[in-house]
Amino acid sequence: MRGSVIQRVRSNQPQGYDPGEHYNVTPIPHYCVRHNYEYYPLSWTDRSTGREYKKGYYDENGQYYETVVFRRSDGVYKNVVCQCQYCDTVSKIDWTEGGALICPQCGGSMKICSALDEYTQDPMYRKLQASPGYVDYRDRRSGFASRAKLLGVIAMVLAILVIGVAAAAIHIMDTGVHRYVEDQISNTALFGTSIHLRDLGDGAYEIVSGGNYDRTLQWDAGEESYYDPDSQLWAWYNTDVTPPLWQYWYEPISGDYGDFGWMEYEDGLWYIEAEQGEWTRVPQDYDITPLWHIE
Repeated sequence: MRGSVIQRVRSNQPQGYDPGEHYNVTPIPHYCVRHNYEYYPLSWTDRSTGREYKKGYYDENGQYYETVVFRRSDGVYKNVVCQCQYCDTVSKIDWTEGGALICPQCGGSMKICSALDEYTQDPMYRKLQASPGYVDYRDRRSGFASRAKLLGVIAMVLAILVIGVAAAAIHIMDTGVHRYVEDQISNTALFGTSIHLRDLGDGAYEIVSGGNYDRTLQWDAGEESYYDPDSQLWAWYNTDVTPPLWQYWYEPISGDYGDFGWMEYEDGLWYIEAEQGEWTRVPQDYDITPLWHIE
């Protein structure tokens, strides 16, 4: 991990980003070896020019990247999108530079589809060490949270908080400096207790703050997710990972994966967490027609 930020002149940057008046999702900076990026969590249209921009990364030259995977301190790139050159299977894998890229389906050679980079500044406060989609306290079995595990995690979190406060106090006494630690942002703080969605076609929706909308999600406090009764699907915006992303729970599919089963939509494909930190394509024998996603 390098210790200083590389300053780069920015040009041709996206314009007119406006997340709306009912939620606050701002661009997230990433200072890296190859480029400095701004990650935009939402798609938008510049009202002054009518130009449409996609959610994703824009580097200092305004170049767009749908996904960028950052090298961790242990040398591993987490959840790299790769495609098999033989069977065309697309998978997310953990990869270390120089390691083999083997297709989990047919054993063939894979090519990397994600852009790769490495931080020049310690990203601890962005919680980048978390694997996308895996948050212990959101364990579900048969569509319901495991209450016993939840209580255990709460106890553990409280213990960590007590230790953390004591450690912070010692740190301040020793150095006179407060250490900044970012807290997880709650979904309701970002979006409120209900979300209105406009249909974009092909199972894609966008969040709208007013006007016409086609679907409404209500916050389910018991499941800590937004729920759509029409499709019987839960949606949750995971801010514990960078970039933040929407994840989905659909019982006819997710319920078969025990302690896991959360799904993500990326590049026109659905992925599911089959084991801790192990994401794979949703098997073809599942009916995914009821699924939808938020752009």
